[in-house]
Amino acid sequence: PMNKFVFGALAAPLLSATGLATDTEWPELDRELAALNSAPLTQESGGPYFYGWMITAFDYNADAEDTAGTKTQVGFDMRAGRIGMTGTVAENYEYTVAYDFFDERELWRGVYDPTVGTLTDGVGGITDAYAKIKIQDYVNVRMGIYNAATLRSSTIQRNHSLFIDRSFLGQQDSNRELGVGLFGNFSRVNWYLDVNNGMDGTGDGFAYAGRVDFDIMGKLSAYEGAYGAPEGTNLNVGLVYKDDSSDVGGVSQDASVFSADATLVAGAFSAFGEVSDYDKNVGAYYFNPVLPGGTGAGMVGVNHTPWSIGAGYLFAEVYEVGFRYDNIDDVDKTKRYNIVLNRYVYGHDVKWQLQYTFGDSDATGTTANKPGEWGILSVGLALGF
Repeated sequence: PMNKFVFGALAAPLLSATGLATDTEWPELDRELAALNSAPLTQESGGPYFYGWMITAFDYNADAEDTAGTKTQVGFDMRAGRIGMTGTVAENYEYTVAYDFFDERELWRGVYDPTVGTLTDGVGGITDAYAKIKIQDYVNVRMGIYNAATLRSSTIQRNHSLFIDRSFLGQQDSNRELGVGLFGNFSRVNWYLDVNNGMDGTGDGFAYAGRVDFDIMGKLSAYEGAYGAPEGTNLNVGLVYKDDSSDVGGVSQDASVFSADATLVAGAFSAFGEVSDYDKNVGAYYFNPVLPGGTGAGMVGVNHTPWSIGAGYLFAEVYEVGFRYDNIDDVDKTKRYNIVLNRYVYGHDVKWQLQYTFGDSDATGTTANKPGEWGILSVGLALGF
């Protein structure tokens, strides 16, 4: 629509001038019209098309208290707020740029500095900034900042999820990386290969990631749960492998993660499961649990295997109930339980969510300061466009 407007605005004065044109001016006018008609902008570009969402909630945590016994988590919270745009510059060349205002777990990860134990040089707010190039019908390239090959729960749009929050593993892997990747699909097979800067940034080490998943039955949905999923029975199984290493300031860090997930939607019923096996000591760059009501104790060391399972049921066409269990497998053996009831007003673009999240852990201390020992009642509203 914008191209038509621009073309019309430029062509109108040219066409209005035809009544005054002399014989010597006609050839020049023809050349101007021909150039305007053949410009790449008018032929190939599309967009930008804007999209976004916001997720806000009221939280009541009966267990979060300070040393004086005062409740510390009662009030309103903005879980996520994003705006982005996509478009086409020329044939086979697309772009995506997005900015998140609140959900820090979704952002460009930046660089891990083991000498101070923090992430540095990241750009706060940026979630996606990449180009997509179509090479063939089944092969595409991405270059820039994006979510490298990972679990499905990390790639579902935040406002398309069954729960207010992602699963633990979905949250862990939702950070963006800077690099280049190939991806595509053939028949029932979807595949992804990525090379990213990794934890040492522009150092000489790279991070490698790959995912392959299979649509064993039906087709993989773009949504969590049964609402919006393709009709019939849909079963998808995926495998993911990531490898990253760094030697910054004489401190060596290694990451080797093998993951698997499975998603089933059969009519009104849905279920999923996911697991990751971390078999090297990767430190805070990958292991930084952020849990409602507190921060987990972390996963310093090796052989941590967090996993999640969940199920949902859609009834009366616009209501969906779901249950999810997260086994964090951190030092304190934190576990998290989520129960949600959704009311879809306008699909996932307008939905109310009533969720109760609770957990337990082996941490010492009082309930008020034990990570994972909380019970949070949340009433959320998700709006998308």
